[in-house]
Amino acid sequence: MGADATGYDDVAVSQGNVYVYAVTVVDGGLNESARAESREVDVTRATFQVRLIVNVPEYTPDDAVVHVAGDFKSGDAYPTWDPAAPNMMLENLGNDQHAITLEFQEGISIDYKFVRGTWDAVEKGTECEEIANRVVTIGLDSLGTPNADGVYEFTHEVAKWRDLDGCP
Repeated sequence: MGADATGYDDVAVSQGNVYVYAVTVVDGGLNESARAESREVDVTRATFQVRLIVNVPEYTPDDAVVHVAGDFKSGDAYPTWDPAAPNMMLENLGNDQHAITLEFQEGISIDYKFVRGTWDAVEKGTECEEIANRVVTIGLDSLGTPNADGVYEFTHEVAKWRDLDGCP
């Protein structure tokens, strides 16, 4: 470390472990100071709130219930690819917009699609084609800038619905 260093980033740690650090200083004459009081550090991943916002086609029924289904790599917190999970139902904001705020740990990538309670009512592309899963990587380098509440927002557009547009 340089002479003006005021911090240290240990990148070789594992989540869930406790590490103990103590500091000494070595001067230009190679004299080492007494060791400072050691400190314990509990390693945990940062947690981020992510708001998924989706604009749906204007012909989507006003009372439609939109869900997000995917692989959220969150243990039991969120179900995996369940098109009708009650805790994955988006809030209807009006004006053909729906949203949900979820919480994730840093370092994972989530894959998801928007769906109206059944895979027969999943989102489709502009030509009724299957679309790739939507993907968001959770981390400071990939999330952008949070809103005033500290929530990272991602806005999506549903081009068509399988059932309402007669898509295969």
